[in-house]
Amino acid sequence: MALPALALPPRYADAELIGRGGMADIYAAEDTELGRRVAVKVLSDRFAEDPGIRERFKREALAAARLSGHPNIATIFDVGEVEGRAFIVMELVDGGSLADRIEAGSVPEDQALAWLGHAAAALDAAHAEGIVHRDVKPSNMLLDRQDDLKITDFGIALVLDEAATHATVTGTVLGTAGYLSPEQAAGQRATAESDIYALGVVAYELLTGGRPFARASVAAEAAAHVSEPVEPPSERADLAPEADPVFARALAKDPSYRYPSAAEFVQDLSAALRGEETVPLPVATAAVGGAGATEVTQVARRPARRGRRIIPVALAALLLAGGALAAVLLTHSQTPPGGTPATSQPRQHPRAHPPPPTPAANPVPPPPAPHGKAKRHSKPKKHEKKPKGHAAPLVSSPGTTTGPGTTQATTTTEPTTTFATTTVQTTGTTP
Repeated sequence: MALPALALPPRYADAELIGRGGMADIYAAEDTELGRRVAVKVLSDRFAEDPGIRERFKREALAAARLSGHPNIATIFDVGEVEGRAFIVMELVDGGSLADRIEAGSVPEDQALAWLGHAAAALDAAHAEGIVHRDVKPSNMLLDRQDDLKITDFGIALVLDEAATHATVTGTVLGTAGYLSPEQAAGQRATAESDIYALGVVAYELLTGGRPFARASVAAEAAAHVSEPVEPPSERADLAPEADPVFARALAKDPSYRYPSAAEFVQDLSAALRGEETVPLPVATAAVGGAGATEVTQVARRPARRGRRIIPVALAALLLAGGALAAVLLTHSQTPPGGTPATSQPRQHPRAHPPPPTPAANPVPPPPAPHGKAKRHSKPKKHEKKPKGHAAPLVSSPGTTTGPGTTQATTTTEPTTTFATTTVQTTGTTP
């Protein structure tokens, strides 16, 4: 189908329609000045009357032109407007698209990894320049005659989204629901992590033959991206199970849990398909609601989050240690004058006994004493008073264990003018 001559500058001759996209018609033409075939994308009629969309279309094309020269990004040669219609001139990549190859049948793992590596290099280069694609999908991945992959249409999805807010454009956004990240499906702004998620969906489709959340309608598929866990690819196709956690990370619902770069995702996927474990970090699970819900473990890429979880645990342990220390100090506190001796009251709080002192050489055990009775180890001097009945208020010092069920404690009378030292031995439980 020939393009009317008024739609392009005279240098682009013999234009022929080769496809239609969400917002542009695509033509192959001859660049008469440079003597080469090029692809020309012309803004569709339904957008041509909106000057704002025309300007945005050209601005996005000029931004993407900064990426020209990368071997895996389609080069943009020219951007302009003629007769009220904006256009982009880019290199003609005529080996078909990745969508064509997927539709044709299964793709060998080695070839799939090679194409994914090309796409990852292109996306990481764009992200380094602050450019987000927003619409990564097989039909935007073109193949040249050497089967090298080139990504096209950077920024066009953003123009489509803005156009959809001003006019009813059926199919412009939902047409790519199969590769839409959860945050985009929820109406949030796309980021570099959104592109990595979409690349994960493309990889899943390349290796299993189907999209992870394919549903009967585009709305249901978009909703599945938001709320449903990804089915392990090893359960769909003959893939190494080591690939399952790699896809769980790439397709994590939370963008912060995904791979920090597209290249790292492809590197881990390549290792996993060889049977090597990539040891991803476990994080929270996502589950399908309702009866018989299933769970899938996702993985995190930010180990710092784990440190934040340790802080409350460490604080709780510190508080427990402080409480235990307070209990020990209370049990060793001095009994007030005139009060009941500590040995006559059952303890309300357990306390840790200090370790027994090192016994002296050839120790002589004290003679047995009746239950509950005090036994003096030395005869008091004349100026000392013998304890009768209840002893005077005592100050307890750490006891020593003399055997099973027997505790020996050294106590000292409350200081007056002189001090009397008495060793008391008790057996069993204090009544």
